[in-house]
Amino acid sequence: MPAENEDRMLLVCQKPKEAKHPLYAIDGEQWRLRSRQSETGEWIEIPSTTPGSFELKRTDAKTTPPASQPTTTPPIPTPKP
Repeated sequence: MPAENEDRMLLVCQKPKEAKHPLYAIDGEQWRLRSRQSETGEWIEIPSTTPGSFELKRTDAKTTPPASQPTTTPPIPTPKP
């Protein structure tokens, strides 16, 4: 599992460099994509009424996850040496 996470972190850090966008913008884009592509019955995070927090919601066949991006900038992970 650590090797898989390390590979994923390298890809996550590489995409913003290639796209010339900040990491938090790419992260928000991926969050919206995963929310829209969720399967029926899958749990997704949606923005909560409290700024900077989220709540879990189970999707159903007719639910469209919100298109808004998280209101806070997520922390930038530091790759391990």
